[in-house]
Amino acid sequence: MKGLVTMMTKIPASSRIRTTTIRATTDILQKPNQQQQIFPAAALRICDHHLHSSGIIPRVFCDQDNTRIYAHDWFCVSQAVRCYPQSSLLHSVVSGADPCFCDVWVNSDAIGNSSIQFNGLVSIGNDILAAVRRVFVRTHKLRTTSTHDSKVNDSSGTKRKSASFSDEEKQRFREHFSFEALGIGDNYKASDAKKIQDLVQIKKSESHSIRLKTRISELEESLSVHQENSFTTSVTVGPQHINFGNHADHAFLAETAFHALAETSNKLSSDYLSIQYRHEVFLGDNLESYGYHQYDTDEEMNAVILVATQKLTGEKKVVLIAHGD
Repeated sequence: MKGLVTMMTKIPASSRIRTTTIRATTDILQKPNQQQQIFPAAALRICDHHLHSSGIIPRVFCDQDNTRIYAHDWFCVSQAVRCYPQSSLLHSVVSGADPCFCDVWVNSDAIGNSSIQFNGLVSIGNDILAAVRRVFVRTHKLRTTSTHDSKVNDSSGTKRKSASFSDEEKQRFREHFSFEALGIGDNYKASDAKKIQDLVQIKKSESHSIRLKTRISELEESLSVHQENSFTTSVTVGPQHINFGNHADHAFLAETAFHALAETSNKLSSDYLSIQYRHEVFLGDNLESYGYHQYDTDEEMNAVILVATQKLTGEKKVVLIAHGD
């Protein structure tokens, strides 16, 4: 089909080849300097698809209730993407002249007790379009309880606890899904080695600063929209925005955050996005974005805070903080 290019992930010979597409009409951003780049949210969506179809995260094959995909719950706590403009990206996508790849692997140096970091690259031919970094924490359910007595809870009040990786699991990640094990370096030119090794850094907000805590409290406790808290963007989470159960898709949240950042300043770069997640977002929630200056200066906004108002209770929760360049 014209305007679509087949993408495949290089994976072990014993695994099945997976394909996807870049959509010329919605996934490519036309930049003022006659260059094009893939949208950050599109790169995150592509890498997320390949992560969940790669076999890196083991599937549940005999679930009696047919309700679970994985034995544990995997919560994304942060992600970042850096996109690299190209002079002929649109032409390459429409013509299909060059193969397009999405490679996803485990960062062997970032496997914690129950946290793990996945890296990803989206490329056409030997040119890298985007580098992605994503951090997950694995948990399991304990019991139903109050939503205020656990560090990790979902909206139903289910208490969760970190699910530690065994030594065997860590070894599996390193032996079968590390950068070296997958032979990913063969896909890219030596000139791109720095991008591959450094990838993209996740910007962390001043999560412990009094200033940020005060701002979050103001947004969560406000019963009505005041002039000083006027939102930049607003959207209601619909069926098209969710994936597992009634959980909002992170690519949709990233796209919402990206649009909010773009609205705050025309001086912000459009090729970088970093997100720190605080709470889940569910079907029917209303999302509003608010600008935030990280530092006490007159500089233009470099971050936005996304607030969800729950459909049933009207409770407000800050669900993520997003940063641009």
